[in-house]
Amino acid sequence: MRERTPVKRADYKILANGNDITRIIRDRFVSMSIRDAAGFNSDSVSITLDNRDGKIQFPATGAELDVHIGYVNALVFKGTYQVTELEEPLDDDILMIHGTAAKMKSSLKAPRDVIYDDITLGELVEQVAQDNGYRAAVSDELASIHYEHIDQVGESDMNLLTRLARERKAFFKPVADRLVIVPKAESRTVTGKNIPPITLSDRENSTGRVVIQERTDFESVVAYWFSEEQQEKIPETAGSGEPQFVIRRKFKDAESALKAAEAKLGELQRGQKTLDITRPLDPSIVPEAPLILKNHKPSANGEWLVEQVEHTYQSNTVATTSASAVTP
Repeated sequence: MRERTPVKRADYKILANGNDITRIIRDRFVSMSIRDAAGFNSDSVSITLDNRDGKIQFPATGAELDVHIGYVNALVFKGTYQVTELEEPLDDDILMIHGTAAKMKSSLKAPRDVIYDDITLGELVEQVAQDNGYRAAVSDELASIHYEHIDQVGESDMNLLTRLARERKAFFKPVADRLVIVPKAESRTVTGKNIPPITLSDRENSTGRVVIQERTDFESVVAYWFSEEQQEKIPETAGSGEPQFVIRRKFKDAESALKAAEAKLGELQRGQKTLDITRPLDPSIVPEAPLILKNHKPSANGEWLVEQVEHTYQSNTVATTSASAVTP
């Protein structure tokens, strides 16, 4: 007689300010979702508990939750989240706890006037991080980028770092107590480690859809910088042919203009197809991970780049992972 494959049971572990509260909340657990996205959007967690007798002691906003997800005897740490909001519906006996991975400080969003001269991106992020009470985390190849001059006029540190990251085909994101800048679409962590590709070949465990979009008409991108010596603006072009996309913002030098043009061209040519897929819980699926589909429909088979992930627990033991991905 053929043996049945044992069904894996989803599991989790939650610590509040270092104290394991998993057993305390397990009999009141209703659901949990963890959202993780590439780029500026902060990672978040939402936990829903049964509070029909009103006996749950509300956690303090600002409390730290360490969340582990996965299966029995195979849990994976997903991150530390700060409780930012408590929600209690008037027509339902539940308590919802919301938290974010980024401790967003108001100083990061305040407009500033600062001039930077002869500085690398790594040094600039380090200075901004220290000014706002964070630590800097910049990938090596981006940290060494040199700037002769940068004007920050009436601009927040958050906007400045976002702008500089976009110009280099990278993304900026506050994560916990760090300000992170890493390359986009290169499937690497901030420490430079490669994110291994994830191959999905069991079509019966996949639901979702593929959306095919009209291809962009732009074949090239041009960005201009101003030459003090020649007293004129000079174009730098990425790609070739018409039609051409023109970046309106002017740049300080040829290198920054060309890098911005290359980043914009890559952005315009990426994501002609999008994939939304839901699977049994899989903590290894993370933003920026390469996802390879086999044995699915022809429109879905091939390589994808994960942009956003949501891990959802519908009960103590049943959970799914939903991912949004684009063509790399």
